[in-house]
Amino acid sequence: MWAHWPLVWDKRYAPFIAWAGFISLARLAMNGLPPMDASLITTMVDRWRLETHTFHLLVGELTLTLQDVAHILGLPIDGPAIYEIVDGQGWHDQAEQLLGLRPPEPSEDTKDTKSAGVSASWL
Repeated sequence: MWAHWPLVWDKRYAPFIAWAGFISLARLAMNGLPPMDASLITTMVDRWRLETHTFHLLVGELTLTLQDVAHILGLPIDGPAIYEIVDGQGWHDQAEQLLGLRPPEPSEDTKDTKSAGVSASWL
């Protein structure tokens, strides 16, 4: 498994993480992931059915719901969604303000296919 370790807790982000309701998940991540059973993960991958989005087990089908994930990770699933409206013209400025780096402008001969937002490869 690939991960960026060690994770460093930055107190500046704590109020925002708490406001979003993810403080319990952040604490869980800071303590590290529990040991993984590779054979169990492989077995579950083999039993996953993409057509029905369920695990096919000997006792029947198993579906994980959003509520299941919320209980396991201690995440809130109620309340307003977290999002921000981005202006299609000024997203370069907004990305620079949030990230501290300005995304590259498209060259003159290239059509900018990205109306708003940075590409994953640049990020």
